[in-house]
Amino acid sequence: PGAGKSTLLEALGCWLVAQGHRVAVLAVDPSSETSGGSILGDKTRMARLAREERAFIRPSPSSGELGGVAPRTRDTMLLLEAAGFDVVFVETVGVGQSETTVHSMVDTFVWLTIPHAGDELQGIKRGVVELAEVVVVNKADGERRTAAERAASELRNALHYLNRTHPSWSTPVLLVSALEGVGVEERWKTVLRHHEVLANSGELERRRRELETLERDISRLEAIRPPFPRISYDEAVAILQRKGSGIQWGGDFGGTDETLLSEEFDRPVMVDRFPAQIKAFYFQPDEQRPEVVLGVDVLASEGYGEIVGGGQRIHDYGLLLERIRQHNLPQEAFEWYLDLRRYGTVPHAGFGMGVERTVAWICGLDHIRETIAFPRMLYRTRP
Repeated sequence: PGAGKSTLLEALGCWLVAQGHRVAVLAVDPSSETSGGSILGDKTRMARLAREERAFIRPSPSSGELGGVAPRTRDTMLLLEAAGFDVVFVETVGVGQSETTVHSMVDTFVWLTIPHAGDELQGIKRGVVELAEVVVVNKADGERRTAAERAASELRNALHYLNRTHPSWSTPVLLVSALEGVGVEERWKTVLRHHEVLANSGELERRRRELETLERDISRLEAIRPPFPRISYDEAVAILQRKGSGIQWGGDFGGTDETLLSEEFDRPVMVDRFPAQIKAFYFQPDEQRPEVVLGVDVLASEGYGEIVGGGQRIHDYGLLLERIRQHNLPQEAFEWYLDLRRYGTVPHAGFGMGVERTVAWICGLDHIRETIAFPRMLYRTRP
């Protein structure tokens, strides 16, 4: 904490947007051990980047999750990649030496530190330093420049005592000043060099061999490129009726309907503006068409059906209460949910990913049950 993660990410993110990239930042904020709440202030620190149309910033509470990440960080990364963001940053809580979960989620693990954060002995302690693929010393500006250079020198010496993260990669130590924007471009070029080393070494191909073992036709996956096609529920119904489905407007898609739709496309397709009557009570209605809601489902290609579902939530207390009554739901059971609006909220959205179906699609499996470690059976309902 206090190393300038948000400031550096904003500087780097704005530079990348100017280069034509679509940038997403997942900022994880610590949750209170007492109340469970989080300030979620990282987006406020990145006000300049937040105004960029080609950037997306999502602060999330850690909710007690160790490793510096949130419970759904990995799922959110997959969703952002599917949405066409080619650069995704994960800003951790401000990890300690034993919190290294994020390393398994990312292509390049960058450790950000500052001058006077510890001596050489601190540098050789196992944990986050041992896994870092790039080390960045921030705040190398003004009177702190000399101290930053000394810290970088000590870290380079310390890294000699640690095993390399990859046989062909020696962890570099870079000096940057997020405040002045110095060294930002060099940092990105270093990340690209690390990715190139992984690609040339065959590390990225290892996953390909695993899919080939499963006899998966990986050419279909390789052909998938964003952006993904987006159609409305109205258009989806017209396609289904043309293909012989008996669905009428207002009906929910069954498994067969989802399969028929996804077979129409060579990549995942996004379907939005579903009728309000078939979605949960908390979906935000479209102001232009109140009979539909601001929700979207992502259907995998090759007939695997829905893998992600989500949408904007109702943030107005009165409207939410009205929808609960329209759905004949007991108000007392949702008082906790109403409290989230009663004391003030902002427009927001949520989503859920079907992990088993996503795995079935990626691996090309015949049935979703093959992805479940302990499937429920007639005589066994628990592992």
